[in-house]
Amino acid sequence: MEIKQLLFFKRTAELEHMTKAANDLMVSEPFLSKSISALEKELGVHLFDHVGRRIALNPCGKAFYQRLLNIFSEIENAKKEVRNISLSQQTRLTVVTNVSQYMPSLLKLLMESKPEMKIRQLSAPRRDIIGMLLNGEVDFAICSPPIKENIEMKTVPLRFEPGVVIFPEGHWLKNRTEVNLEEITGETFITAAQGYGAREAFDSYFEQLGFSPPIVIETGDTGSVFRYVESGLGIAAVSMSAVLQEPSFRHCYSVIGTGNSGGDVALTWRANQYISQAGKFFIEKSQEYFSGLDAFVEEHLVR
Repeated sequence: MEIKQLLFFKRTAELEHMTKAANDLMVSEPFLSKSISALEKELGVHLFDHVGRRIALNPCGKAFYQRLLNIFSEIENAKKEVRNISLSQQTRLTVVTNVSQYMPSLLKLLMESKPEMKIRQLSAPRRDIIGMLLNGEVDFAICSPPIKENIEMKTVPLRFEPGVVIFPEGHWLKNRTEVNLEEITGETFITAAQGYGAREAFDSYFEQLGFSPPIVIETGDTGSVFRYVESGLGIAAVSMSAVLQEPSFRHCYSVIGTGNSGGDVALTWRANQYISQAGKFFIEKSQEYFSGLDAFVEEHLVR
């Protein structure tokens, strides 16, 4: 029993006329008659009675036709469902990051460019991000430092982020546009939690000196670092572009001048994964957003 046989029977039952049904289905009348005969043989019953030159459904045919309507209704529902799923996959993405300060502006750019996109954003430490990518929990990761150690990943660089030190009003760094790490080893520090981009860069800075700075507050909420510093509880090393989102700190930062004081940010996904149109759009817009950050920093951080 084939779908085409059932379609032929359904249309013939609706018209109750073999010639008209054959014309409507664009097949020859003998071919249609043979198809219905094969169906009747498989079922072991006749479905039509001949009434003069016409045909009419008999009780078996009527019962089969009613059941068939339900079957075709379910088939149409199934088609709609898989199309909706496919459409959803084309417009839905899940992204994880350990440098969440970039995400509000990036997501805004994506939503303005493609309003139908639905993006779910998660935050996680770098060590968890790798597993989330590998098990398919997320589609993309924006991470610092970049994930280069796993051959199952494809990673493209987005930006080198200069590091700065932020401090509260009235701090002795107020008149310093640049500071070396050696000069602030006596300060107390506020940092992001282990595994987040700002903390990874922070640890890297001081490893260059062979020095472990005194940390008074370690927070999983990277945004709260600014609030703690604002309260005078310590200073913090953050990315330059993070200061863009904190107008009150645009005059309370100094660029770190020691060595390679900054961090690389990159976009990563599974090397063997299918990239939907939404995924390709996300990659394109992410690169566009990060490539434009230098000009944005230059415009907003003039002191």
